[in-house]
This record gives sequence, C-alpha cells and structure tokens, in this order.
Amino acid sequence: MLADLSIGESIYYEDAGPRNAPAILFSHSLGQGTYLWSGQVESFARDFRVIVYEQRGFGRSASQQPPNTLEGMGKDVLTLMDSLGLAKASFCGISIGGMVGQWLGTHAAHRLETLVLSNTAAKIGTTEFWTERARQVRAAGVEQFLPGSAERWLTADFRAAHPEVVQGLESAVRRSSIAGYAAGCEVLANTDLRDTALQIKVPTLCIAGTEDPTTTPADLQYLAQQIPGAKYAELPSGHLACINTPEKWNATAAGFLASV
Repeated sequence: MLADLSIGESIYYEDAGPRNAPAILFSHSLGQGTYLWSGQVESFARDFRVIVYEQRGFGRSASQQPPNTLEGMGKDVLTLMDSLGLAKASFCGISIGGMVGQWLGTHAAHRLETLVLSNTAAKIGTTEFWTERARQVRAAGVEQFLPGSAERWLTADFRAAHPEVVQGLESAVRRSSIAGYAAGCEVLANTDLRDTALQIKVPTLCIAGTEDPTTTPADLQYLAQQIPGAKYAELPSGHLACINTPEKWNATAAGFLASV
C-alpha cells in the first residue's frame, strides 16, 4: 500500500493485525525494507496493529525522493501516522531506524506510546566514514558494499544455517536506489544525538547484539543510561538482531511492551 506524503511523494507500507488494536510501527536499517521485519509481523499482529514501512529511497519506496536529514525521516513517520489516523503508536527502529526513533522521542514524544531502539546508537560511525561512503555509492552503486556485510549483520552459525536469509538481505540492498542509499549515508554522517538522549521521555527499551560491531553493546548501554527510565537487553546476535534471533528478540520486545 502507498501513503501520500506530499504532492508527488508517497511511501510504501504494510498493515497487519486488528485495526482497533494499539499500533506499532517498524523502521528498518540502511539498505533494507519490510523483509527485515518478516520474523516480527505475525507475532506482533496478534496483539497490535503492525505497520511496517519502507523509507523513501529503499524497497518499494525506492523511486521516491529520499530525505537527507533525520528530521525529514522522522516527519515521514508522522505523516504516515496521520494518513492512517493514528494519534499515537509505539515505534520500533533498528540502526538508522533507531535514530529515527530517537528523533521522534525527542521531537514528537506526544505521538509515541513506547519506543524500542534496537542495534542503534546516538552516533553511528564517523562523519568522515559516511561522507566517503556516500561519495562511493554515487560513483559505483550499492553492490560494492555487499561483500563482508553479512558478517556484520549475522553471527557465523546463523549465516551457515540460513543462507537464504543472507540472500534475502542482500537482495534488499540491491533494491535500494543510489540516491536513497547515499542520502542515508549523509544522514548518518550528519547526525549526533548524544546531547539530546536525555530529552526522551517515552518508555524505552534498548536492545543490543553481543556480536554487533556496528552499534556495540556499549552504544546501547549509553542510550539506556541517558534516556530516563530506559531498559536494556542484550541478545546473542550481530547487527540485525531481529533477523538473527527473532524468537528472543520478539519475546524481549513483547515483554517490555506488556510491562508498560
């Protein structure tokens, strides 16, 4: 389904679960899409209205002009909520999607019930790294970054047991537009939320992966310490914990939501 954002712009989303249930939105990592949350939709749709969307520039939103600021990405979420008639919802974001969640928790807390921040950080990588990656994307596309990516995303045992999942994640990256991936890199280059985490006043859960080299347990512990009242959980996973350990991820997130 498509939701209109503005004249000439729209965003792809999927809508599952009872329409009268509490809503929860899921936001993916750089280069991914709805496939990333395939292990969560059915589980959470028993108790929630589940909205999984694809950021502009990625997946079935690839043809749309991507925002190049975190504020723009956050406002897309609010516009999507408005189009669905959702005054409030819970929000779950992973990696750059988790940074979108942090922006929402700071600037639109009145629209959130709860916040789940998975495998993310207040600052991911360095400005220099992401600026150079944006340049490389525009010069030679996204395919160049696939070698070695799965080693960061998933643990070795999981990769060996589930090669089809690795293929699915790599296919999602290939569906990214050059403009979308480069804009995402620039958002990461220019975003530092370390001074604003204390302003988040939404009940928050921070989920880390023990083998995540991109957003380490220390990054999530920092967020949990900064955000008032935040909870912290650690799972045996790489960077994409929701794919790597879906049952444990689901139980952890659902337990938190039930406790709130």
